[in-house]
Amino acid sequence: MELSGLEFWNSTSDCCHWERVRCHNSQKVTSLDLFHLTPSLAMKTLVKSDVLAPLFHLQTLIFLDISYNGHIQGEIPGVGLANLTNLVGLDMAGNSLIGSLPPQLFSLRRLEYLDQQSFWAIPPSLMHLTRLEYLDLGHNFFTMEIPTDIGNLSNISYLSLRENNFSGEIPPSIQKMEELEVADLCDNNLEGTLPQWLADTDIKYLLLSNNKFSGSLPPHLFQSQSFLALILSYNNLSGALPETIGEASRMKILILSSNRFFGTVPPSISKLGLRLLDLSCNKFSGNEFPIFNPNSSLAYIDFSVNKLSGEVPVTFPLVVKVLLLNENEFSGVLPQEIAKFSELQYLNLQSNNIGGEIPNFLPQMSSLVILNLRNNSFNGSIPISFKS
Repeated sequence: MELSGLEFWNSTSDCCHWERVRCHNSQKVTSLDLFHLTPSLAMKTLVKSDVLAPLFHLQTLIFLDISYNGHIQGEIPGVGLANLTNLVGLDMAGNSLIGSLPPQLFSLRRLEYLDQQSFWAIPPSLMHLTRLEYLDLGHNFFTMEIPTDIGNLSNISYLSLRENNFSGEIPPSIQKMEELEVADLCDNNLEGTLPQWLADTDIKYLLLSNNKFSGSLPPHLFQSQSFLALILSYNNLSGALPETIGEASRMKILILSSNRFFGTVPPSISKLGLRLLDLSCNKFSGNEFPIFNPNSSLAYIDFSVNKLSGEVPVTFPLVVKVLLLNENEFSGVLPQEIAKFSELQYLNLQSNNIGGEIPNFLPQMSSLVILNLRNNSFNGSIPISFKS
């Protein structure tokens, strides 16, 4: 039976030499890495959380990881946790633990890293953990507003509250999180307009997709020099994109898909040093496109399911690998310039009004793996080189 390193655990050897165990120079156990054990043990039955009780006698523990042992069920033994007063990191995600976070957890004032799943409520005492730098409460069952005083956790650099049922607006107190770099609030029921103050933070990765945010994008948002990724897909955002969009000079990923944006795509968007751009499933229109730097690193472009018109645009970087222009109103013939995209792997032009014959240069594009031309107005025969 595969024991994932536990086969070396026995009473005749020094536990500090066991796999998944780390000790201090004083031979005191300081770290237990017990993640993902039960699948390899092929356990078929659920195990009560009481099985964790022996671990709570290790008062020298600094880091405890029992994540992704999905067969452990029940409530977290709060009394036992309270014994681990030296704990800095605790990861209990990916189990079948339920209930509320025990109040004893928040007496662990040295805690800097906390990853928990499958809980129903956030007690106010969470705000006592002022040393926290990493907080992941994603994939829980919280049906509440985000605590208004969450900004008191001012040392946090990574915050994930994704895949819950949080409602209401983003608390202004998040402005006080001066170390915050990653804010992942995806997959909730958050609403309201996007706060202007988001641009004044040092957040690098702002993930707000699949919520109920509405209104237009504040122009000030793109004057931030911190954003590396802005993901706002699957909301109710609307209006034209601000011309200031090109001022977010450090941004690498911009995803605004599945909203209600309209108007033309601002020319200034080509100033961004993007790697990925997704404006799909909106109501963008017009027959003029931004002219991207041919030497930029933008490799993934999705303008599908909009109302863009005119000839098929070719003003994209030479390194583009994925180009999705399907379900628009493009017409004319396919331009020869498409052949210059020597790294293009996926080209989707489905459901437009492109006509003429299918050009012979397409099958000569050796990098092309997926080509979708269906539901257009092509005529003539399919090039012989395609058939081979």
